[in-house]
Amino acid sequence: MPTKARVSHRHTLLSFHNLKFSRGMTLTEMLVVLAIIIILLLLSLLNVQKYRIKASDARRKSDFAAYKIALEHYYEDNKCYPDASLVATCGANTLLPYLSKILCDPTSLTAYMYVHDDCNTFRMYTVLKDATDSDIAKIGCDRGCGPDANSDGTPDYNYGISSVNTNAG
Repeated sequence: MPTKARVSHRHTLLSFHNLKFSRGMTLTEMLVVLAIIIILLLLSLLNVQKYRIKASDARRKSDFAAYKIALEHYYEDNKCYPDASLVATCGANTLLPYLSKILCDPTSLTAYMYVHDDCNTFRMYTVLKDATDSDIAKIGCDRGCGPDANSDGTPDYNYGISSVNTNAG
């Protein structure tokens, strides 16, 4: 019967007797680690805010795409675009069956600016918070578009849609 070999704990590679333990970190090392953590935290907070803005703008664009379809279908059926009162109340179901509820700005929770001059035209506006969004220039609103409600000489909006027979500007 073979004998079992004894394992010696004295000669293992990671012997506790060979490890040197430090007493802790110096004040300088702690300050460097703290500074790195603060910098990383600030960078992550800035990125979170940037992505929140992009998400809100994506929501606005999605809302406008839904409005464009709904309003054109409304016009096909009624030979007139809806009156502004029908799109003025957030969450209302005044455009059924074309739109399940009135969509509103995701941050201000207010209705989008809707301009209805006559039965044959409409324009709808919002402000994209990311002023560098390429869609702003594509639709010609890089210098603003829509009404000037605050009378400062500059249109108050930078993104919009309109009926097929007019433009957003």
